[in-house]
Amino acid sequence: METPSSVPSSVHHVGLAVENLDGALNTYERFFGARLEQRSRVEAQGVEAASIRVGESRLELLGPLGEDTPVGRFLAKRGPGMHHVAYEVEDIRAALAHLAEAGAELIDETPRHGMFGLEVAFVHPESVHGVLSEVVAVELGFVGGQIVGSFVEAHSADELESALASTGAGKPVVALETEDGPLHVVVAQVAYYKRIVRAGRVGFGSG
Repeated sequence: METPSSVPSSVHHVGLAVENLDGALNTYERFFGARLEQRSRVEAQGVEAASIRVGESRLELLGPLGEDTPVGRFLAKRGPGMHHVAYEVEDIRAALAHLAEAGAELIDETPRHGMFGLEVAFVHPESVHGVLSEVVAVELGFVGGQIVGSFVEAHSADELESALASTGAGKPVVALETEDGPLHVVVAQVAYYKRIVRAGRVGFGSG
């Protein structure tokens, strides 16, 4: 059943397959002023990826670690270009249930941990007119893939939000009062951030 939490709120990123990740990063920086958010190498998946921001939008550059890898085979078949489109949802499990009910063929019937601390699931391209599609749930993620999964006091959330929005004037470390006890967040290491409100409480994480 479609609910506000099961349908996308926005396009989170567009994934692009590239033959040379360093070269692609240089190109997007020179041409479009891209800013590197995060870079990660996943040997098990045979990929190195970089999340970049262009203005308010996000791109994910995917470079293969070898020819016989998913991205390597994609490049051999189709060449460089768009690999997938990722849609941000609040509740990824509700989104998958809605997609299945609507007739989409799911590659992932349950969400899994993706790169950069995201929870992800893919939809088969045959269901979306040839476009590999992904749904992602974005929480408060850190360099290294950690995610906060606790509700916090509203004033702590306000302080963290203010620090994240600052350009260096905010505190380097913010203390959150969470339901699981105090948590100290190094603001400079926050890679992804989302504030959610449920049942009158403010929370970060899956809740």
